[in-house]
Amino acid sequence: RIRAALKDLPVRIYGRETTVEQAAEDLAKFAARRSDPRAALLADSVQTITCKAIADAKRELGERQIVTMNAHALDDASVRHKMIVLTTSEMPRQFYGSRKGKKDSDHMAAGKESGAIEYIARVQLTLTTPEDHGDLIQVRVAKNKHGPRWPAAQDFHLTLNRATQVLADASSPEERPEGDPQ
Repeated sequence: RIRAALKDLPVRIYGRETTVEQAAEDLAKFAARRSDPRAALLADSVQTITCKAIADAKRELGERQIVTMNAHALDDASVRHKMIVLTTSEMPRQFYGSRKGKKDSDHMAAGKESGAIEYIARVQLTLTTPEDHGDLIQVRVAKNKHGPRWPAAQDFHLTLNRATQVLADASSPEERPEGDPQ
């Protein structure tokens, strides 16, 4: 149904059987045939996608190796094909599982299982939910090679309308009137 709904848009959807390198190559060729050849490769998540090195591995790999290999493959795709690459990454449970983790931890360390995410990413955002604000998302710029990062850049907030899955600008919990959950 998603493919049918998007059929008239310049979108390509790849499944688990497609490696990062295959998707990037196909996307680059697809974009080159268009009048506007810019492309963006979106991947969810760096823990679950597969690059060629993983597909060709003769032995079982640990999660750290998988994340590292995928991060390098995504970086290579970005450089080789001059495309934007965006990916999600899971956070370690200890990071999002406690209020202390959110406030005191280095948000750069939120890239689960591998330092490759921290080293390779040009921009890294961490998204957390402030306590008692289930539809509010706090976004922190943990890394930004193109401009300011936290604490120079302030956190910003978004609210999620769960019924429509639409994000909108929101004020921080500290800026809200007493008793206003949103």
